[in-house]
Amino acid sequence: GGESAAGGGETGMSESTKDFQTLLDTIASGVYGKDIRGAIHDALEWLYEISGAKPQKDKYGTFLFKLQKSMTFNGGNYLDTGVKLYENGDADDWCVCIAYSGTPSSTEGLPYILADCGKDGETQSFRVMQNGANEGWTVFGGSGAFRMDLAMENTGKAWSEIINVDGTNVFILSKEGTNYSFYLNGYKAYNSALGYALDTSTYIPTDVSLIIAARHTSTISTIDHRTSFTLKDARVYNSAMDDSKVAQINAEMLAL
Repeated sequence: GGESAAGGGETGMSESTKDFQTLLDTIASGVYGKDIRGAIHDALEWLYEISGAKPQKDKYGTFLFKLQKSMTFNGGNYLDTGVKLYENGDADDWCVCIAYSGTPSSTEGLPYILADCGKDGETQSFRVMQNGANEGWTVFGGSGAFRMDLAMENTGKAWSEIINVDGTNVFILSKEGTNYSFYLNGYKAYNSALGYALDTSTYIPTDVSLIIAARHTSTISTIDHRTSFTLKDARVYNSAMDDSKVAQINAEMLAL
């Protein structure tokens, strides 16, 4: 089954509670503003640590999902973010950012799945998968799809120069209305946004959540092609990101 990313720390009641009470006492009795602010900061940090609370936003935007700590997928597990990207069809803007390392593989064979928010047999979705042994990622967004390694000619770089075989790779998809911008390690596919409006006369995955390292089958309720790699970071923002913000997020995630 899926795993939640929001694991908490140990509560360690006796010492932790005493430490927390000390912080509260400092806040209540503090004379100097900097001491009070410091104690408030430490108290919030303590609550965050023991509760596993999810951060709500960062300087780029508000999260629909944020991975708490890196995860290793071994072919038996996957991650369900709980985020239904297409719950409102084309209406919502969002940005999915995934940092991973390792060469993806699956005991079930190809395709290898980085992320999926659709169902097998239907093309309208968000999906990142490797279809062939010597291919780059095939990416689906809205009503469109393409092979990412064939979409980088405008960057002047070969796929082998863009992909980090032995290091961290960062995939980012920003959706603004019906326009999709796809990036890998800071390079933008086709060097432009692509108009992939949903076809409302065919299947739209309104009831499907975004999962990482596996694919929804045609029934949605079952999962296949669990894929092995290490997930360094994953973020889903509730807004689109421009090229400047993408560049900053990409740099942060590549450094992990």
